[in-house]
Amino acid sequence: MTKPTIFLAIETASQACSAAVLITPTRVDKAHNTQAQIYSEWELAPRRHTALILPMLDKVLQQAGCQLQDVDYLAYGQGPGAFTGVRIACSVVQALSFAHQLPVIGISSLAALAWQGFRQFDVRHILVSTDARMQEVYSGAYHIEADNRLVPLMNETVIKPELLAEYYQSLVHSTDSFCALGNGWQAYPPGQPQDLESLDFSRADQILYPHARDIAELAYQQQAYPDYSDEAIALPVYLRNQVTHTSEKKV
Repeated sequence: MTKPTIFLAIETASQACSAAVLITPTRVDKAHNTQAQIYSEWELAPRRHTALILPMLDKVLQQAGCQLQDVDYLAYGQGPGAFTGVRIACSVVQALSFAHQLPVIGISSLAALAWQGFRQFDVRHILVSTDARMQEVYSGAYHIEADNRLVPLMNETVIKPELLAEYYQSLVHSTDSFCALGNGWQAYPPGQPQDLESLDFSRADQILYPHARDIAELAYQQQAYPDYSDEAIALPVYLRNQVTHTSEKKV
């Protein structure tokens, strides 16, 4: 039996705002463990993240019967995503980290979407594209291994929608069928080339947004492996040099 570890997570990189507490099971393994206790709050609330996130943190801590001094790790969605939203997550986590001397774990918001796809649809090969504004999408590809560890298959990127087919082609023809997730597939339909339809993947009908519970689960997974190291400071991931254009108006 081991002492439970408590993760407090936030995700504000999209139009959705969420917070979660994950309490590990007393018998810990490295695979995705459904016995972990998870408490979460989520709301689709454009431009309201600043007002919502601290009350959400208080609420999930109350639901879990925890206080900040009980938390072992802070986890956050580090982007890519809306400039303002990513900055909110980094600022809140960094303030809590300094105040309570807690280690922080940054998790890709695209990877969190991929994990949500695995959790909801039981798919193990996942293409994620989210709307990056400025006529671009953030994209990444992931595989869930036999031990349920999420592994990126290529570097995450920001890309024009008309280049998605070329970006993914080497992957989708080399392994099992992929599932496409994220609002990037719907963001620029006129720019979607016809040859996307020839690639071997399906699209989820439901548009998903990054969720703090998936940030927490991936942080738990990451911390359990030998190559884990926490961060000294919460840093955003933007994937582009110009980040303050129209993207920040949506959160």
